Amino acid sequence: MSRGRVLALGLLALAGCSSLEVSVDYDTKTDFSKFRTWAWAPEPSAEKLPPRVNPLTLDRARTAIEATLASKGYAPAPADKADFLVAVTASVERRTDVDYGYPGWGWGWGWGYGWGPSFGAAYYPPTVMTYDEAAMAIHILEPRPALRIVWRGLAEHPVHRGDTPVEREEQVREAVRKVLASFPPVR
Repeated sequence: MSRGRVLALGLLALAGCSSLEVSVDYDTKTDFSKFRTWAWAPEPSAEKLPPRVNPLTLDRARTAIEATLASKGYAPAPADKADFLVAVTASVERRTDVDYGYPGWGWGWGWGYGWGPSFGAAYYPPTVMTYDEAAMAIHILEPRPALRIVWRGLAEHPVHRGDTPVEREEQVREAVRKVLASFPPVR
């Protein structure tokens, strides 16, 4: 593969990741240093998911979460013995953006029917774009004394309908990696 083609593919990959927005929130009173083992929190079955949520995406997210937590040194455990539980949820919403354009203004000198300064304005009609935006939330729950969320990470990005399953898997892995990059929180 030529060097130019490799560079172009790299730039496309970076451009694809640039639309990923990540946010994190957590309970500042929780001592995350005590967390060593984890388990999955009970989740709804695929039949109970909203129709626009792809269950394959959630499976990909679970696989990526397991790998990321293992790389951070967390070990799986039975739910009744785990230090924390993990839940992942997803949603897809239809969004609409309206771009009202830029009213262009200009001036200049030139030759033509009369010589001298000119001034002009341009108007572009609004452009309406409708797209789907996917959101994936990862929740860390403390199981004892009462089940409560102590950490939450959210990744949002536009859905590209033409993506292949391999591209979708990579996007989910990247989203999980970016969200869990700040878990556990550093004080």
